[in-house]
Amino acid sequence: MLIFLLCLHWSGKKEACFAYLLWILCPSKAIYNTMVYSEALYTNLLLLFIYIVSRLESKTNDNSSHVLLWAALLGLLSGLILRFLNAARPIAAVPIIALFIWIVLLRQEKLAVKKTWLPLIVFSLALVILYIPTGKVWNQFMAEKLGDEPSSTPGYSIYVGFNEDSQGSYSEDDMDLFQDLVYGKGLSPAQAQEKMLELAKERITDGAINFPKLLVNKLATLLGNDEGGAYYARESITSTVYQVLSLISNIFYYVLIQLAVVALIRGLRGVNGSCQVLVPLYLIGLTLAQMLVEVALRYHYSMIPMLVIIAATAFTRNSVNE
Repeated sequence: MLIFLLCLHWSGKKEACFAYLLWILCPSKAIYNTMVYSEALYTNLLLLFIYIVSRLESKTNDNSSHVLLWAALLGLLSGLILRFLNAARPIAAVPIIALFIWIVLLRQEKLAVKKTWLPLIVFSLALVILYIPTGKVWNQFMAEKLGDEPSSTPGYSIYVGFNEDSQGSYSEDDMDLFQDLVYGKGLSPAQAQEKMLELAKERITDGAINFPKLLVNKLATLLGNDEGGAYYARESITSTVYQVLSLISNIFYYVLIQLAVVALIRGLRGVNGSCQVLVPLYLIGLTLAQMLVEVALRYHYSMIPMLVIIAATAFTRNSVNE
């Protein structure tokens, strides 16, 4: 529904229906829906955040107290949404950075219109005011449930992300090392993460890594195919079914990418500083962020709805903003 509403707001009814159809037909999504996993949760929260920003944008020309109050409330709600998103998967920094890039750099002629700034400033301040303190609340909740202070440092993930042997993906040896720090040497999880960060720095600076090759391999893992759904379901299906599902998923995925590329070429200029740019900014930001940490097939799940939103305008002659 959020995909439909975003496309309806930005492009029109035909594009919204096309996006709705694309998401319904997405094979990997259907396979993932047979599992318990966090991707659907944080992707929905991400889309909800973008939708809230899109609704706020339509009110930026109005500086009445009513609109400013509405911007503050939406900012607080967005801060809470992003905190829950970060709890499900720690990538909230990506949409937050994308938001500020859009506000400060990409609104084109609106940058010079002072009255459009105030609602966005109120929204951003409210978002930050709620997002930062709730991090401490969440960490305290985690500590009570787990019996240990959660780490704020993704040392293990960074260490794995620069493992050239595993091409930046899960490594049994790296996991054994981390578990030895916790269970063998008696370090707390937070201390073990700090130690893994130190080891990651050593791995990065020892001169043994072919960084271009590693990054290309990580990009291939993250974005090269859409076999993740079939891969994670492989233990409950036959080899033939696995191959068929992988093929269908990849065909849909590659067609979707081609449609998105066509849409970007034809319609990017028509965006005209709209917060629609949050969608490609998220794609770029998440890709760059994943180059620093562990990658896996399913980590591009949240990118597929973004590609759907972009691809929905592939056959549109003119953007609504034009």
